[in-house]
Amino acid sequence: MQLDCISWIILGARTNPLKLPERQWVEDIERAADAAGVPVFEKASLTTLFPERQLRQEYPEKRTK
Repeated sequence: MQLDCISWIILGARTNPLKLPERQWVEDIERAADAAGVPVFEKASLTTLFPERQLRQEYPEKRTK
């Protein structure tokens, strides 16, 4: 998965009505993000998908001018 131009990935469920993504999809995206050094932010809607761990709530580095 090419992530050269991505600086941040935000993952969450669809709301109204709630529809969770497949757990494997989220894990695949996280692995690709880790390999590319891209921070991942998981929205609270994924809590039920990963009850055994804290959600990842990483932020991109602040850019200076």
